Amino acid sequence: MSEEQESQPAQAEEKPVEETPAPAAEPAAAAPVVAQEDTSEKLMKKLNLVAGESIDSDSVYRPAPLSFTSRYILAFGVLLVHLLFWWFDKFSADSEAAAVVEILSGFFGFGVTSFVFAMLLLIWLNRFLNVSTSGTVYTLTLLLITLAPFLYFLDSLLAGDESALPGLLSFLEIDAYETAMLPGAWNPLIFGIAWFALLIFIVEYNRRTYTYGVSDKAIIMKRDFFFTRNQRRILYDNISDINLEQGVFGTLFGFGNVVPVTESGFGLDVDSGGAAEAAVAVAAVDGAAGEDKKTNPILKFVKFFIVLAMLQRKKKGLTRDPDHCLFGVRKPQAVYDKIAQYQLEHDPAQKMQELKETMQKMTEQ
Repeated sequence: MSEEQESQPAQAEEKPVEETPAPAAEPAAAAPVVAQEDTSEKLMKKLNLVAGESIDSDSVYRPAPLSFTSRYILAFGVLLVHLLFWWFDKFSADSEAAAVVEILSGFFGFGVTSFVFAMLLLIWLNRFLNVSTSGTVYTLTLLLITLAPFLYFLDSLLAGDESALPGLLSFLEIDAYETAMLPGAWNPLIFGIAWFALLIFIVEYNRRTYTYGVSDKAIIMKRDFFFTRNQRRILYDNISDINLEQGVFGTLFGFGNVVPVTESGFGLDVDSGGAAEAAVAVAAVDGAAGEDKKTNPILKFVKFFIVLAMLQRKKKGLTRDPDHCLFGVRKPQAVYDKIAQYQLEHDPAQKMQELKETMQKMTEQ
């Protein structure tokens, strides 16, 4: 046999190896593309993007956990009041105790009255500072926490507990029901820990309700809180200014606020410091009092208390409301640059310049 005939079987055996199909890796290569399409669809459904609008996963943001520090501090303040009341209720100051300890011991030595007064002071201070926790929801929650020991006291009183008010119970024979309706007894340590855990849960849940998106068409701010939903779209054509706010704490931990300002005033925060609300409340009291509004000393005290309770520190400048800015986002400089780039692309002057350059090129050709 010739060498050519001997080589033919070898070539026949090697032929299937050469024709082995290799495009088996195509599905693996296509997997990232499919995953990216799924992610884009989820983001579009979440942010309700319009037709033709695109966004990537790197352009969706949420507030950083540390951006809600003021809310965590308020929860810690509630816990601290409960712990101080619990500790000084069992504490007896001696002659060698420090002056501050003696003052606190005397302040918290009036029973539940001391606790209520301390909580009211915390509520007033929180409202006066006019920060993110000074709104109606947090104020009502603090008032509910303040009234908790009073509700237990009232429950014991109606159940005929002689330890509540012995003399009054024996005189009036109060016995609305046989046993107390509320479970257990009010314990400042247990309730302080429970309120603290509840407030931390509410703050963290509240933080996760905010979602911000920067698409190629607009800035999207969305909030899903329980059964309510708020969403706002800010077109780049309507933005007149972009601001970046990053304090010392935010600089250290890498978060900040990006505040787009529109010509309509969106992004600015101006309030009267509670003066308008106080004026309405005082006018209502005067209307109910009639002719005695100028001479009644009790009425004057009530009006003074209303003004003091509603007094707030005035705020003027950029908003720090998570509903009206990209609040506490990570890498705020990158977010700022991305918005600025999109704004430049949508600037009418920039579009006219690009059109002019295009027409010049066509004329030259």
